[in-house]
Amino acid sequence: MELDEIKKSVESSQANYSRNEIEDIFRIRTKRSISKINSKMLWDAVFMLVTVVILVSATFMIGLKNKYLISFEIICMAAFLLIHYRIKYYLLNKLNFELDIKASIHVAVKRLKIYINIYKMIVPSAIAGFYLKIQFDLFTITDWSVFEIAVRFGLFLPLSVLVFVITDRLTKLMYSNQLHELKSLSKDLD
Repeated sequence: MELDEIKKSVESSQANYSRNEIEDIFRIRTKRSISKINSKMLWDAVFMLVTVVILVSATFMIGLKNKYLISFEIICMAAFLLIHYRIKYYLLNKLNFELDIKASIHVAVKRLKIYINIYKMIVPSAIAGFYLKIQFDLFTITDWSVFEIAVRFGLFLPLSVLVFVITDRLTKLMYSNQLHELKSLSKDLD
């Protein structure tokens, strides 16, 4: 008899959480999502640095005449992207969760969307510009036939589209889960 009464009392009792306890739960979940974004940003930066090392090494191994200039341009592009990562890291982690959790989540979602859109524009544009710069540099130091010029500059558009598609897929793979998680946290608070 006692067991049935205990079961009924457990089933009928509902947990009543205060507003502060609910906000604390959302604060923890939001901070966890942002820490996942931070770790993915770190992996993204590490991948970019490894790519820079490989590209700079390739310019020296191939023995290009302008290897120092090309390597400098690669390093400048990497420095620009590292500054971009640092700004994004700072903006995402500068949120004040103690004041209003709902507003903080909305700001985090907005900043992450802006970052993803900027990333999707900057990376393909930088790579396309770098490709064109290398082609113009090579054009000035070598004698190309009209066919070689057409092929080299004709590859620009397909390569640009390919880089854009790869960047789009990578950003979705890396950041879409956390973006959806932050959006669902925001909806749950409503």
